Amino acid sequence: MLGCAIVLTITVALFVYSPRLAVAVGAIGIGALLTMHFLDRRFAAPRIRSRNEVAAILEAVVDGECGELDWGNFIRYRIQDKALDEIRLRCARLQEACPANVSGRLFSEAGEDVLRQIIRELDRAG
Repeated sequence: MLGCAIVLTITVALFVYSPRLAVAVGAIGIGALLTMHFLDRRFAAPRIRSRNEVAAILEAVVDGECGELDWGNFIRYRIQDKALDEIRLRCARLQEACPANVSGRLFSEAGEDVLRQIIRELDRAG
């Protein structure tokens, strides 16, 4: 996000000097940002997380204490443990299926109920 703001600022500043140069720099900057984003998602090392850590993240979401940045970092990076990574993927799909209908929340009530169920599963397995 910050990278996009920087590229846009530079592009606008250059536009006064040379519109062609501004377009070229903007295109190269956006291309570089997209490439970095792809490579980061594709080749980032999986995170090492415990069941308790995953449960704590989900509890923070249900309690309204988890921000979008923290949630994005949770669903963005793979988890080394395959079972926990499957939970991460379920949560990512859940975000699309049950978007928040209240400001300041990440999920709808139905989505939070599913998260509570996942937390119970993690507690039983641990």
